[in-house]
Amino acid sequence: MANRHGRSSSKDGEAGPEASSQRIDKWLVFARVVKTRSIAQQLVEAKKVRLNKEKIDNPARNVRVGDVLTISYSSRVHVFQVLGFAGRRGSPGDAQALYEDLNAPVVEVDQGSSDRAEADEIVAAPFQDILDVMVRKRKDPVQRDKDRRKARKERAQRKSW
Repeated sequence: MANRHGRSSSKDGEAGPEASSQRIDKWLVFARVVKTRSIAQQLVEAKKVRLNKEKIDNPARNVRVGDVLTISYSSRVHVFQVLGFAGRRGSPGDAQALYEDLNAPVVEVDQGSSDRAEADEIVAAPFQDILDVMVRKRKDPVQRDKDRRKARKERAQRKSW
């Protein structure tokens, strides 16, 4: 509803179930991905959130129905598709209605087939590119330093020839 100045009377960024978009930091709190809005803002500013495969760093960025969020949080990678919005942080049941969890898609495997590796490949295939980018294996710092020294030594030998 508009006030006498022609502006909406609701607070900026506040969205109800019928809204077309909502701030990402509010959505993360209302969907119970994180506990507080300040944690959500820090997560976004640290570039731990991707919106449709694009890293974002602005907590005021809007999400829309159908957007895919990839979030690196609590030592896991979470992939959600936005299904709706809320006006407040509600019960866990209400929060689950706001998104579809794309981490663990349901795959039906024939009862006669005991090929578990094939079923795992089917599940992982659509998300492998996202997971490869978000989850990188870090080298042991000592081994990394040894590799760097070895590479420097090899470069120095090549220059001396």
